[in-house]
Amino acid sequence: MTLFEALPELVHDIESALVRLGRGKVADALREAPLVGRIYDDFARSTYLSLRVSIDPLEIGEVISLADEIGVSLDLDAQGRVMGLEVSGYEEFLARLDAGAG
Repeated sequence: MTLFEALPELVHDIESALVRLGRGKVADALREAPLVGRIYDDFARSTYLSLRVSIDPLEIGEVISLADEIGVSLDLDAQGRVMGLEVSGYEEFLARLDAGAG
């Protein structure tokens, strides 16, 4: 399942914010990115959505913070590909992932 198939509202919001920042190429890649996994952080009250099977923090080349705009930060590798994203908010949409898993 792609990130867009699972959470189209989230992807639309991220794409809009990225285009406003002039990061359209990053936005384009989100539609086809596979949603590999997710981890909820109780302390931070956020969800990390993995777009790769394994993410080594040392591989992160850039972090794009959209936290002030929409509550999302994207981790990119050195080639500018999105590895994962941290999401604060969107609980209503993220709950659908739990409903679909059962």
